[in-house]
Amino acid sequence: MTVGICWSNGKTDTVKMFAGRTGSIRLRTTLFDGVFSLTDEISGASVPIDGSGELRSFQALAGHTYLLRNGAVASMRLVRPSHAGACEANL
Repeated sequence: MTVGICWSNGKTDTVKMFAGRTGSIRLRTTLFDGVFSLTDEISGASVPIDGSGELRSFQALAGHTYLLRNGAVASMRLVRPSHAGACEANL
């Protein structure tokens, strides 16, 4: 798993993850303390997450990129960034 993190005001805002293999991924982050979303960038679909508190897990597919975001995000595929200066975690 290759990970890139974007910060805003000293807190994690977005975690971008590229899965090099298929399997269960365990994450620990304070993002799980509030409203969050996990999306598969290839399909645009929300990804089911197991667990509670700051420790969660999900099933990753090799070659897929996942976005974990602070706050609720509608399920959609962003083709072109809508604004300049947005945080972009390049992997």
